[in-house]
This record gives sequence, C-alpha cells and structure tokens, in this order.
Amino acid sequence: MLQSVFEFSFFTQIAGLSLTSLLLGMVLIRIVPRWLRTLGLLDRPHLYPHEWWRAPVPYGVGIVLPAVFVLSVGLWIDPTTPKLLTVCVFAILVAIVSFIDDLDTIGKTLIKLPPLARLAFQVFVGLVIGFTSIKIGYVSGLLGGIIHLDAYSFSLFWYQVHAIAVLFTVAWYVLVFNALNWSDVVPGMTSGIGLVSLIVIGILTVRLYLSDTTIPAQENSLFVFRMLAASIPVVAVMAYLDTKRWFILGDTSSMTLAFIVATLAIISGGKVATVATVLGVYLIDAMYVILMRLWEGTNPLHGDYRHHLHFRLRSIGMRDIEIRTLVFTLSAAFGVAVIFLDRIGKIILFLILAVLVVSMTRIVRAWKQRSKEE
Repeated sequence: MLQSVFEFSFFTQIAGLSLTSLLLGMVLIRIVPRWLRTLGLLDRPHLYPHEWWRAPVPYGVGIVLPAVFVLSVGLWIDPTTPKLLTVCVFAILVAIVSFIDDLDTIGKTLIKLPPLARLAFQVFVGLVIGFTSIKIGYVSGLLGGIIHLDAYSFSLFWYQVHAIAVLFTVAWYVLVFNALNWSDVVPGMTSGIGLVSLIVIGILTVRLYLSDTTIPAQENSLFVFRMLAASIPVVAVMAYLDTKRWFILGDTSSMTLAFIVATLAIISGGKVATVATVLGVYLIDAMYVILMRLWEGTNPLHGDYRHHLHFRLRSIGMRDIEIRTLVFTLSAAFGVAVIFLDRIGKIILFLILAVLVVSMTRIVRAWKQRSKEE
C-alpha cells in the first residue's frame, strides 16, 4: 500500500484536484460577487462599530468554497470512495444553513436563525458524524497509552452506540465551528487560519503515512491528501482576496471551512490535539470571551465587540495586517511544533499559548510603549 502514493494515477488525480480547485476558485470568486451585488445582497457596515467607515460590499461570497470543493472532488474522485459521500453531503448541508444565516444577517430572508438554533445545528452535525466511521474513536492518555473511546457503547435497537466517542465528536465540531466563525472579523483572518490548519494537517498526514503502514491508516491518509488538494487552492485564493475587503465571505465560508478542518483532523489519524493547537488562538479566545460574558451577566451566544482578541488588539492601535501576521505566526509555529512533541510537551505548549492569548493585549501594549520610549 505504501507504494500507491507514488503511482502516476495518484499524482495525476492530486494535480487535477489542485488545478480544478484553483481555476474554479479564481473564476467564481470574480463572478459570484457581481451576481450577489446584482441581487442586492450587500452587507450593512453601518451596524458594526468597526466597519461603519466603508461602503456596502457583496455578502455571502463564501458559497464559492463549498461549490468548488464539491465540484472538484466530484470530477476527480470515485463517488464510491468510503467517507466521500458523508463529507460532501455535510459540506453542502453546512453551506446551505450558513448561507440562510448570511441572508438573515443582512435582512434578506424570512427564515430566522437565532444563536441557539445555530448551536443546535452544530450539535446535530457532530451527532450524525459521531454515528459514522469518522467519529473520534480514541484519544492519547495524558500519562501515556491510548484511551479507546469507542470501547464504551450500548445497544439501541439494532445499532451499537459509542456514546463517549459521539460526545467527544460533538464537542470537537462545536469548538471548531465557533473558533473559526468568531475569528471572522479581521479581513482574511478566518480563511488564513483555515489555510494554516489545512497545511499543518497535510504535514501531519505525510508523517503518519510514512510511519503507519497499516491498510486502514494508509487509505485514510490518501483520502486526506485528496481532500486537501481540493480545498487548499481555493482557500488560498479566498484568503488573499478577502484581505482586500471587496466582499464579505460570511458564515458560509467560515462554517464550511470549519467543517472541512474538523473532519480532516479526525480522519488524518484522530490528531485533533494538533489541529486544536493551530486553532488554539481562537479556541482559547472563544473560551475567554464566554467566561468574560458570563462574568458580566450577558449572553455568551450573542455578538461581542470588546473581549475578542482582534478587538482588544485593535483597541491598542494594531492594524489588521499586524493582527493577521501575529495570529498566523503563532498558529503556524505552535501547530508545526506540536507535531513533534510528546504528550507532556503538547500540554505545556498549549498552556503557554493560553497565557499568550489571554495576556496578548498587555504584552503588545508594553512592547509598543517600550518601542516609543526608545
């Protein structure tokens, strides 16, 4: 099985997926904004304190991501490939629900999706995925060894329910959905973090492919390579153009990207801890904001314009490009480092990242003050 990655057909397929994703992404990212503008689907910047200064732009351009992803894999991958149908169906479902939410955000639909309904949908996605072969079946123990989550189960009619594995899978999807979605304020931030996450998953998958030669592991790795080839090029195009603020990608992009990242993290060997470290800046930020809002007695499910990391960094004078550079650097550095660390090292690294994220404002303020004095 190890030799299959070197077959000409595999490289042809990867090249075809990458080229299709790139070309479709470049074409649609130009066409879709014009189509949305024609339909009057523009954002409302005057409602947001950090966006009031600019003119309305097309909203919901993120539908390009699921369209390109599904079209690419549909053209190049055998539809009977295990897990493929599940990934594509849920990518489309997440995109549809998120696009409805985008329309609701700009007041262009009668369907309302309150925060609790969006959370319920995220739980639904995790539940259904948890009942499939993509669920988180095991985790590494803190003191060594493997904890097999799917060892704990009960029978429900004719189906064996792996309750603990399902709960872990639900929690993982909810965390990733919200971490990426809440980062969607600074232009290019969400797609950039998603791109870094996909690249780290690629590095991790190469490492696992070379070290684990069992047939199931090899098949999972080859599947992940194909999914990455279909997603990385279009995400790279979106990440670059999103920084220009010619359009708003919206929840359709952030939620679909979150689904792809969360799913590939599981399939690539259940290494969710590694991807969690890449997303750690906003996973920790999400938990920080929730705790702060609970402390203040406000609903943590509603929008926040003060406690999120990007707002705190903006408040001390950092520009968007500086915020993006800081977050991307931390995500990439910690993500790559954690691949080569043992369990204790990963825990220590994540704690260091947590301290950095929580105290980032004070650190940057002190650095800027010192630079000014010098």
